[in-house]
Amino acid sequence: MDLDPEKNNNNIKVEVNKPIINSITSIKSKLIALNSSKEVDRRFEELWNPLLQSPRSKCPYDIMNIMDDDKIPQLEFIKDNIIHPNVKGPNLLENFACACADNCQKTAVCQCMLIDEETQGEGFPFENDRLSRSDIGAIYECNSRCNCDMTCPNRIFKTKEKGWGVRTFQFIKEGEFVMEHVGEVIDANIASLRAVCYDKLDTMSYFDLDYDFDKKERRQVLSLDSNYWCGISRFLNHSCNANLITIPFFVENKDKRWQRIAFFAQRDIKAFTELTLDYKIETEEFICYCGSQYCRYTKNKKSN
Repeated sequence: MDLDPEKNNNNIKVEVNKPIINSITSIKSKLIALNSSKEVDRRFEELWNPLLQSPRSKCPYDIMNIMDDDKIPQLEFIKDNIIHPNVKGPNLLENFACACADNCQKTAVCQCMLIDEETQGEGFPFENDRLSRSDIGAIYECNSRCNCDMTCPNRIFKTKEKGWGVRTFQFIKEGEFVMEHVGEVIDANIASLRAVCYDKLDTMSYFDLDYDFDKKERRQVLSLDSNYWCGISRFLNHSCNANLITIPFFVENKDKRWQRIAFFAQRDIKAFTELTLDYKIETEEFICYCGSQYCRYTKNKKSN
């Protein structure tokens, strides 16, 4: 899986339709009100204080703002997830790999393909380097521990109201891997604390890695916080008719707490089209600006 943003900076850009956060002064005043709680993670200051430190890496994407003078938030673009120090690593007993001698030509004997009992016998999730089955629960990708090579068929390859968004500069075929969602891996305790702060700041929250978890296991779920350490997927907007689909996947370890998130095209996407996800938000207060004829939240939209 090629996730190097430096190699793909000509294909994706970020643009803005309106500011997504209030003024620095307003945000700082709100955060000061929160300081009465000593549990607030002090690293949040990186989100609102531009004087704290200069960006440590150049943005690998083209930035365009034709609406106003708002600048992109201070961010650190990363290729791989960063782990919060409070988070325990994956269970090494859950490591997986195959010993296929035929480069995984038979799904019936590939150990990676046999992990998910519900999808056994349904074939590889990829065909011609594209996702061929969108109904798959999760992908258990062959990896560096396996006997197969990079040509194995069970590997991912990459051939105004809504704020910042992402557009593609090139045509994307249905089923193509588009990007991985990356950020800082945090546990439920840290996520709860940050949710309070993010709510006060009126900014984005985080992505729960909750595939295959039930309500009783909620406290075990890890989350990806992409407010500071992030990839381009941080700026994907919601649409009730999204052109990307979210698929969890596992590499080298099947500990379900350590699932990773991949975005695939669920239909052909023309060049210069905005890339979107279905956030699947259930709250009745959500105001949707997707403009789709399939919008599920039309009744909630405020009249101009």
